[in-house]
Amino acid sequence: MPPLTGWQAQLVVSLQYIGNRVSNATAWIPNWAGAILFLLLLAGLVWLALRQARAQNQPSLQASHVAETTGSSIPDEQEAPVEP
Repeated sequence: MPPLTGWQAQLVVSLQYIGNRVSNATAWIPNWAGAILFLLLLAGLVWLALRQARAQNQPSLQASHVAETTGSSIPDEQEAPVEP
């Protein structure tokens, strides 16, 4: 593998720096507590991802919710344009 240069080297150095700072800041936390915090964070991210996936699979429910909150009506089908 060739040596990293430019933005790739900068990214690696930045990530190592951030990882070192986080490790030093959380060194006082017991491993079991850190594992629980990590699992809670992971569960929260999974929940957000599933919520977004469900929302994308149900566009008709989103449209009806928008209609209810704005008071506008949403036609079931778009009408074809009238040609003169």
